[in-house]
Amino acid sequence: MIASPFDRPRRFEIFRASVARAELFVLVLSDDIPNALRRVVVVSTLSPREEPFGPSVPTRVPLSASATGLAFEGVTSPASPMTIPKNALVERLGRLAGPERSSVDRAIRLTFGYEEWPL
Repeated sequence: MIASPFDRPRRFEIFRASVARAELFVLVLSDDIPNALRRVVVVSTLSPREEPFGPSVPTRVPLSASATGLAFEGVTSPASPMTIPKNALVERLGRLAGPERSSVDRAIRLTFGYEEWPL
């Protein structure tokens, strides 16, 4: 499904994005927001899962292929967010739900100090 300039990207949606001639898969961490020049979104990149993946890093969240709609098992790190222009979002691929969404939400809270770790 192609992203229209009139669509509003929402939290936890997954997009294919084109940034500086590179194609990325991104997870939207914020609804689109205006800045001084244009509307932007805060995103976290999705990359193929690296092995070994230890449970001691709570801000790197593993994501299943069925949860993301991508052809690979992935990992995202909300601890390394980036801001991209809204018009860099090319194609909406899906939306996180269930346990993966809860894990990403917890990683965001841990990153920005809203929750302590370990519990």
